Amino acid sequence: DAVRRFPKEVHVCTSHSLARRRIWPEPLPVSDSSPPLDDMVERLGLRDPAEKRWGILEGIDGLTSAAAKRKAQTQLQKKARVEARYILKTLANFLWSDDEFVNDLHVFWKAKVPAERGRTSTASAGSRSRGRQEGEVQPLPCSFYRDHAQRIFDSMCDPADAAFTQ
Repeated sequence: DAVRRFPKEVHVCTSHSLARRRIWPEPLPVSDSSPPLDDMVERLGLRDPAEKRWGILEGIDGLTSAAAKRKAQTQLQKKARVEARYILKTLANFLWSDDEFVNDLHVFWKAKVPAERGRTSTASAGSRSRGRQEGEVQPLPCSFYRDHAQRIFDSMCDPADAAFTQ
């Protein structure tokens, strides 16, 4: 609506979209593009919360083979990327709103439901066992996603803070 009311040389946008440009440069090369998820995992320290939620490194000790440790670290990084994606989707929901602060209604819906743990092998390496279902993993609290999304938004709004610029 506002675009039609102003001359063509006036750029019309919301304060949220102005802040969004601090983290996602214009023009967007891909719709809904964002910083690399591995960068988000590192910047937000998401490996520890992902480990607490999924327990991937439980049972890994000095006697565990190097290959098994690498596999567990890879799985943990994948789960941390999922958490980063949920935070970015929460932020996107907020950016599309006219709310002043991120709230629980902005939290991405998948972040609010239990997740399936997946299949793990129950037999020795040489067996053809199909594995068994481990059960559900409870979601992190909405405040986890809400607080991280708010932190990113606050960083985007602060010209002196370059933590989430690309």
